[in-house]
Formats: sequence, structure tokens, C-alpha cells
Amino acid sequence: MKKMTILFFLFYLIGTSAQNKTTVGVMAFQSASAQNKPRAAQLQEIVMEALSSKSNIEALDRSKDDLLNKELDAQIDERYIASKQLVEQGKKFGAQHLIVGTLTNIESTEGKKPSGGPSFGPYGAVRSVGSAIASNVTNYKANISFSLQIIDVETGTVISHKAFNQSKDNFSAPGMGNSKEDAVVSAMKNSKEKILLWLNETYPSTITIVKIEEKSGSGKPKTILMTGIDESYSKGDKLLLQETELIPSGSSAPPLKRIKPIASITIVERQGDFTVCKVNDGAESIEERVGKTGTLSIKNK
Repeated sequence: MKKMTILFFLFYLIGTSAQNKTTVGVMAFQSASAQNKPRAAQLQEIVMEALSSKSNIEALDRSKDDLLNKELDAQIDERYIASKQLVEQGKKFGAQHLIVGTLTNIESTEGKKPSGGPSFGPYGAVRSVGSAIASNVTNYKANISFSLQIIDVETGTVISHKAFNQSKDNFSAPGMGNSKEDAVVSAMKNSKEKILLWLNETYPSTITIVKIEEKSGSGKPKTILMTGIDESYSKGDKLLLQETELIPSGSSAPPLKRIKPIASITIVERQGDFTVCKVNDGAESIEERVGKTGTLSIKNK
């Protein structure tokens, strides 16, 4: 009977996780300059890839929708995003949120390096290492700047806005390559990690501690089995486990959210729909919350 109860609980968790998704429409990304429009489309694909790794998001690519794109172009010109028309179109195709992106700048610089140094490919990967000789070869470095906004379709308000600038914020490594093209493509790829961090903050995964896998010599949780940690997180990631508490505001307004960290964990291994994690601290808090649903979430440490 106990085994049947556990199996039912596991199936319930997986089914609930599949249902609790936010539908996000991704609009055709805009560019501050006409020459960078193809780059804006490349950036949009990177955002789509990041969204597809989130199990609590259903991404809709609306970049081919001519009506929406005309409306979006007009809004970019007017420096106004969340217009009533765009929101109404978002409702028609069933999106709860819309993501709008603008590529503001791409800068590349030319430098020299000893020819005996490594040769870089289009994603910053080393192509080859030659023998050191006296001459230098040309190398390129690229930085990109862009902004992303998430619009709530129901209210028309911008619920999250993030400006990314590789050169000023040092938010990710610049692109490197033996040509400008290689360097720019590398810079695009390097931005994905920080886009994922932003998405994880905006759409935190609701997780459940299914069971304690292993205990330490003192009887405290050492490794745990969890659901809800999606593919946007990787083996070795250190995460904060948080608990959300709803506190009445004392008026007709919605309750206030209190989000408090309760433990620190590290991803050890993925096992199908489950993730094995090592407990770094907060073992007692974890033990008290085994099987608790709906209040736990994670964020990158």
C-alpha cells in the first residue's frame, strides 16, 4: 500500500508539472539599425532555445505573424511597447505573456596575437594551435547589447525588463574569433547563459522534494530526489532552495509574498523526470518539507 501511495504521488507530481505552464509568445526581434536585422533574428533564436529548456513555459514563435510585426515595428518607432493593439493580438493566439527584444548595438574590435597562439572557431572554440613564429595574426573580439521585455497580455503591463551589455556589465564573455563573423556569432552564443538566468528569475521552477535518497552518519539528509528542476539547469549548478509564504496585506489587496532561502543544494545527476541533488546546508529544513508541494522554488546561487 505504501509503494502504491508513493507511485500515485510521483505520477501526480509529473502530471501537475506538465499542466502548470505559462504560454509565452516570442515576437520578431527588432534592431536599432537596418544592417543588424539578421542578427536580431539570430538573437531571437537563442531566446527561443532558452525558453524551450524551461519545463514551465510553452513558447510560441510569432515572428512570422505579419500583422503583429507591423504593430511591433510601429511601437518601436514610437518607443512604446505594450500597446493595446499588441496585447489584443496576443490574446487572440492564446499567449499569457509576450517577449519583445531589441538588438541595440554590435561592436567588434580588431587585434593582434602571436600566430603560435590558438585559432578560434565561430563559437570561440579552439580550431588549432600553430607553432610560434615572429609574425602576428589578426584576431577579433565582439560585444553585443540588447534588451528584453516581458509583457503581461491580460494587463498590458511590462512585468520584467532587462538590458544586457557585454562590454559594460561584463555579464558574459565577449565573442572571440579569427573573423568578425566568428566573433559576433560567439558573442551571441555567450549571451545565452545570462538570458537563462533572467528567465529563471522571472519564471522560477516550482519544485518538490520527493524523498531523501541518502543520509549522513548523523542521520541528516545528504542527497535528495526532486522534481521540477528543468533543463535550464545543469549538473554541478549550485542552487538556493526557497520557500514562498503568502502574508495577508490587511486590506482588499492581494497577499504579500515573502520568499526566504531555506537550504543550499547542488545538482548531481538527472534521472528522467527527476533530479538527484546534494544537500550543502539546511538539511533540517529539507527534511521537514519532503512531499510538500506548491511553495518551494529554486534560484541560481
